[in-house]
Amino acid sequence: MLDIINFSLIKDVLVMGFINSLIITNLVQKIKENLNIKCSSHCVIVSLIVSFLIGTLFSLTFSNLNFICCIWSSLFSFIGADILYKILENKIFTSLSNIKKTVEK
Repeated sequence: MLDIINFSLIKDVLVMGFINSLIITNLVQKIKENLNIKCSSHCVIVSLIVSFLIGTLFSLTFSNLNFICCIWSSLFSFIGADILYKILENKIFTSLSNIKKTVEK
């Protein structure tokens, strides 16, 4: 049964997803700060769009993954970027609540 699972391909997709997560987390943070996005649901939508656009293009350009694997990589980067952002929210990135306070002043 384990012979039908391509662990090397899964590893490649996950690694590309992690690299995409790092890029996308930073890019979404910059978009959020510059466009003064106040609603967290808007932030999630922006993150989803950026994850699939940038993630897929980055994976297609800098890896030998096919298109379907690049889409999977983008999905993993969207999931991973959210987790990575929550871990680093008040350490490296400006939190959404702090942006709201700054805008209101």
